[in-house]
Amino acid sequence: MVVNAPDAFSVVIRDPNGNIVDAGTDGYQVLSNDFRRFQTLYPSGDLPTGTWRIEVSGNGDFWIDLYAESTLHLVYPDRHTRPAGRPIPFRAALINELGDPGAVTSATFALVSMDWTQTQPIDLFDDGLHGDGAAGDGLYGGAVLRDAAGCWYLVVEGTLDDGSRFQRMYPAPIRFRGFDLDDPAPTSAAPGTLRLVNFDLVNGDTVRGGEPTTFDLEVFSDLGWAITDTVPVSVTLQPGESVRIQVPVQVPSGTLPTTVDDIVLVAAPAADIGLATSATAVVSVVESFQLFLPITPRK
Repeated sequence: MVVNAPDAFSVVIRDPNGNIVDAGTDGYQVLSNDFRRFQTLYPSGDLPTGTWRIEVSGNGDFWIDLYAESTLHLVYPDRHTRPAGRPIPFRAALINELGDPGAVTSATFALVSMDWTQTQPIDLFDDGLHGDGAAGDGLYGGAVLRDAAGCWYLVVEGTLDDGSRFQRMYPAPIRFRGFDLDDPAPTSAAPGTLRLVNFDLVNGDTVRGGEPTTFDLEVFSDLGWAITDTVPVSVTLQPGESVRIQVPVQVPSGTLPTTVDDIVLVAAPAADIGLATSATAVVSVVESFQLFLPITPRK
């Protein structure tokens, strides 16, 4: 644990049994300088499970950074920018340090606002029926709807197999934005042919009072096959309006089969480029396309 401005504050750590963690505690050490105090706890045995407390007293501004090793990890494997205004597939994993399913009996998930004043429970399941992989594999899935834009933390609490309670928070916030730009389905093309890739941009932002949103657009191509001259520099969409952005992709003659080009479209609201997101279209080269015509036997 790292505490800023150590001389201005008194910091007390209590274990789940209410005992103060200090120099008499197995594995406890302190390192200090003029700006920070580092308190570490590496006991020879297991740490007590339960709720640990940090009590701070003093005047002024401070922050606490807490780092801990655990045999149970909450992992969020999907994009950190997701669309608001409609149900979306959502996944989370509870695994141990080896990546295997955690020893969990029950788990309840929620989204918590960054100021911790709002909580939205979400239903995620590990039953193999909600886009979560196999039942009991530690991966949970379900559908989540956020009706407004903003940043939220993913948290979970529940019970371990030994009956003890646990709580975990995924450290990176998940941003829900008021527009949608998904990856197109993968496509293929033969050498020397032109393929159109379609990106659908939807403005679902109803948070800004029904005002239109202007999006700056930019296209990137790993192999340089995308023709960007026809792609607009920006588009303006009313709330609920959508637009299909077509990107021509020219596959050079002589390109070897199985070659892949990733075409990336970046859309950034001009009023807040921090909400920028991207979608990727995968174009794979095939040797040739075969056309089969139906044969009608003559009687």
